[in-house]
Amino acid sequence: HWTEERKDFPNAMCSILTPPASQREPMFLSSCSGVAHGMVLSIAFMSPTKKLTLDQVKTLLDKANARQG
Repeated sequence: HWTEERKDFPNAMCSILTPPASQREPMFLSSCSGVAHGMVLSIAFMSPTKKLTLDQVKTLLDKANARQG
């Protein structure tokens, strides 16, 4: 019963997975994937206490993409 929040960007797809409130040891997952320089680039952020917004995780993907250049 996880909840998914998803946003499609022109060059990427990002999502946040939130565990159910009943989970004893929750783990939030924020991830983003896209195509960069002919390769698929994917990042993930996991935390028991914090979840990134969709825009924050997209920013991380953009920063990783800039390093590939």
